[in-house]
Amino acid sequence: GTSGNPTEVALLVLVHDLGMNYEQIRNTTRGRSGVGELGEFLSEGKLYGFSSARKLMSWAVPKKEGGYRIYTKGAQEVLLMRCTKYIGAGGDLLDVTPEVIEEFKNHSHAYSRRGMRNLGLAYADLPVGFNLEAISS
Repeated sequence: GTSGNPTEVALLVLVHDLGMNYEQIRNTTRGRSGVGELGEFLSEGKLYGFSSARKLMSWAVPKKEGGYRIYTKGAQEVLLMRCTKYIGAGGDLLDVTPEVIEEFKNHSHAYSRRGMRNLGLAYADLPVGFNLEAISS
């Protein structure tokens, strides 16, 4: 079994259940890996640690074609307010509408009533020349 922070363990189980290996993903991601050939590029990535004020944490990694992709995890209600699209059950990219937000809230409340935490996962592509130091919230 896996041990550690229950939220982090749940995320690792999710990755495993999706048929992926988190160590392989991390070790082959420029700006995230500290091992092998990619280790020299670790400083190109940027961690935005969790803060209770933001209710989020993020990691920006450089893309091959330039710019960055920023991955974020955090409070679902906070992330939903920042997103314009979501990936539906069929893998399609769909618009976040007030109705979608309400549906997510209803599901979240159902889990919360059972004592479960709800996390959102999101990503965004940032253009070439984007100043990562400008991100504060």
